[in-house]
Amino acid sequence: MHTKTYYGSMLMLIGILITFTANSANAQTKQKNAPKIKDKASLIKADNKVYNVAEVEQKPSFIGGDAAVFKYLADSIKYPAMARENGIEGTVYVEFIITKDNSVTEANVKRGIGGGCNEEALRIVNAMPKWIPAKQKNKPVKVKYTLPVKFKLQ
Repeated sequence: MHTKTYYGSMLMLIGILITFTANSANAQTKQKNAPKIKDKASLIKADNKVYNVAEVEQKPSFIGGDAAVFKYLADSIKYPAMARENGIEGTVYVEFIITKDNSVTEANVKRGIGGGCNEEALRIVNAMPKWIPAKQKNKPVKVKYTLPVKFKLQ
């Protein structure tokens, strides 16, 4: 009887060790496969990253496409009087961010032509309707975009 109890206890102890070892291995595997996040600040920073257009899998788009954005610009621009009087023509390059919620923010002139055209280009870009946001790994992301706004006297 004593031998059976001893072997029974040993088998139970081996079963406990096997279970403990298996659970420990599963925990280590889960820990290896888990994304490495140092802290909440890193997670927030990663979530708020602003991508360049070339970096994203799906580029942002104006509803209606490129033709619609240029039609919007043509219909909305009020040629500045100072630029008209001084014969100023050219292209103002406006850089802005298209956010995850489709809005345009942080517009600024990267290269301007003066005569009030820079301010007019900013006014038009800041008043733009919402865009379809860029996507990375099938999730909307912020993206930096540069738009040429052409001023041509007729």
